[in-house]
Amino acid sequence: MENMVLLLAGSIEEFRGIAREIRENCVCEVILVADGSQVVQEALECKPRLICLDQDLAGLDGVTCCEMLKRTELLEGIPVILIAATAHLDNLNHCKSTGSDAVLTRPLNYAQLLGIGQTLLTGGDRREVRIHCRITVEFRLNHLHQYGTCWNLGVHGMYIAYDGPVSVGDMVEMGFVVSDIYPSVVEVCGRVVWINKTPQGVREDLPEGFGVEFTVIPEDAQSIIRRFIAEI
Repeated sequence: MENMVLLLAGSIEEFRGIAREIRENCVCEVILVADGSQVVQEALECKPRLICLDQDLAGLDGVTCCEMLKRTELLEGIPVILIAATAHLDNLNHCKSTGSDAVLTRPLNYAQLLGIGQTLLTGGDRREVRIHCRITVEFRLNHLHQYGTCWNLGVHGMYIAYDGPVSVGDMVEMGFVVSDIYPSVVEVCGRVVWINKTPQGVREDLPEGFGVEFTVIPEDAQSIIRRFIAEI
């Protein structure tokens, strides 16, 4: 499966550090663009899963870029995060009126951008429905058997609360029972795509742990998860 592509458009000096942290802690490719006039063409070429725009982009401002992205048929479905130039209410409302999926204010940090991006691409996104749950997960990580708690679950992945050592890219074999109604053990394989712990950055709405993208999931396992989600 190809890595997810993120397009960051803004000051290279400001975004370089954030891009480095994302590359280190998530399985994805990050593309930096400094000139707003290049955003639409770059998005058409790289087909990103998520776009982050600075309102004060050089060449073509972020508000105009966002409007153009949302008017382009091949790009209109891509979530766009707009970084507001100021936190004044009038400006924030102006940014929201462009069709952006989220508006952030400065100071920016990796955890903040990761948090809203995760929400847009999973729990709050049209691509994947996730439910909050508390399911015990037995998993094999780095040749060791471990236990954690599934904090949210979807057909394509889950978040596991776990305070042990883990790295982005680690392969994980997991087994869990979603509920007494579906007593069969769901067995899946996946890879760690992001980590929620210091110093990588912390999402305060989640416990320490990691996000997993399923790489192998049998049809019966998919069916159980879909039915479980539908009934919650």
